Amino acid sequence: MGAHPGPAYPENSATQALAVPPDMMAPKTASTYAVPSAKGLGPAQTTPSQPSPPSAAPAQAQLQSVAPQPGVLPSAAGMQLVNQGGFHWLSIQASPGAVWPHVLAYFKAQGFKAVEADAKTGVIRTDWKGTQAGLPKGLTSRLFKGLYDSGKRERFVVRLVSHQDGASSLLYLSYQGAIEENIGSGAMHWQWAKPDPGKEATALQSLMNYLAAHLPASQLSPAPIARSGTQSGPAQVSVPTTDTAAGRTEPSDYRIMNVNQQPVMRSALPFATAWPQIGIALGRADFIVHKADAAKGLYHVTYHGQNQGSALGNMLGSDAVMSMGTKFVIAVQHHAGGVQVEVDNPMMLPVESGGAQGILEMIRAGMVGPHRREVAAAALTAKQQTEVVQTTGDLQKAEAQVGGQRAKYSLVEESGEPILKTDGAFAVVWPQVGLALLHSDFVIEAQDRAKGTYQVVYNGKSQSGGGSFASNLFDGGPVLIKGVRFRIYVQQVNKHDIWVHAQNPMGLPMPAHGARAVLQSIEPKLG
Repeated sequence: MGAHPGPAYPENSATQALAVPPDMMAPKTASTYAVPSAKGLGPAQTTPSQPSPPSAAPAQAQLQSVAPQPGVLPSAAGMQLVNQGGFHWLSIQASPGAVWPHVLAYFKAQGFKAVEADAKTGVIRTDWKGTQAGLPKGLTSRLFKGLYDSGKRERFVVRLVSHQDGASSLLYLSYQGAIEENIGSGAMHWQWAKPDPGKEATALQSLMNYLAAHLPASQLSPAPIARSGTQSGPAQVSVPTTDTAAGRTEPSDYRIMNVNQQPVMRSALPFATAWPQIGIALGRADFIVHKADAAKGLYHVTYHGQNQGSALGNMLGSDAVMSMGTKFVIAVQHHAGGVQVEVDNPMMLPVESGGAQGILEMIRAGMVGPHRREVAAAALTAKQQTEVVQTTGDLQKAEAQVGGQRAKYSLVEESGEPILKTDGAFAVVWPQVGLALLHSDFVIEAQDRAKGTYQVVYNGKSQSGGGSFASNLFDGGPVLIKGVRFRIYVQQVNKHDIWVHAQNPMGLPMPAHGARAVLQSIEPKLG
């Protein structure tokens, strides 16, 4: 037997229909599973009566060309989407006054309500809007419309800046997202979503397309858009070059350090690069930029996020600066070929170190990269680990000096006030209490060994029970709520006894149930 020649698929342009007996009718057939013609998908098929194409013909000649798709990422005359290190903005050859109403109209058309539109500062901030991502589609969505919620919200902050003496405009856009998360016991909590530079770039492209369709050509300046330019100082604000070789900007490009006992943030990036990046990061971190003075390197901002801690905790706490509506000045100054970022109050005086540190961490985390809360948490974890190592060493040295004996504690009441009582040496008790705080979800913000005080903030999971800290403090409810501050006072009462008090940040006694809850939380870690 000879070798089987194999199926001759190319020689058959179509399959033959099945023969039907004379006394039966041919059934109706559907084209659902019919094999489509190969026209346009490869070499032309031939029938047995047609000669096969020469085998030596180039493959390219046998392929049918595919026409380009028009309208993909259309360009817009007088407008440019600038990309620099993962940051995007629009450069528009039209005055801010011409652009402003169309930007408002665009967000209205997208279903966003503007909760702030200040033409004097060029700031537009939209309200939160639910997204449809992850929701069921089709008939189910139509039948049960209103019963589904994606658990996602988004909003935008736009800042329009005059450029080239008002002949053109720069438009910066920051995206903010929130995700609803279950924090236990059926309670839901809105958590910030990660920065999404891709979302910002997409929104800017869409906005540019809208402006190209609605902004009259007569309002566009014939001057070409500047892509690059030399810059000797902050006053010359030109659109930096979009060289992609520089790569994406990560938070690691900005380092936070202490200079003269004041936190600052430094970067080797030039002012032309750092200035717009910091402005966009401020928007992502929920700061509203009211004035951007590039000539002086100053951003005048207002914090519009959630209050840090409870109202009473902030009122009684020392230097609580992160409250909604608080105003700051973010100074971006030249330093050693790069920039140095400082946080001042409206009087141009440095903000308290703890508040300045927190603000700089929020700005830094607003850069392209990890979510700002994740970055802050990582920084806090590193700080905690360093303190644990140092405090453990101090405790071991102190115990060695007293023969390795560790202090023992008992929770008692003195004149109605719960305290932890011990007869250990102060040299042992002080680091022992500090180590217990670090292991009990407390963050040590400040400590003074000479006065025997630890200023702490609770960073653990809030106790269930509902109510605010203020109401719970006086009606017997839980006081261990995330963000609430306390003072731990290690008091040498006499030669033999030491009392450990839990007080409010001002050093005043708390209601007994509140002090007891704080002391009970650290007591297990003292052993």
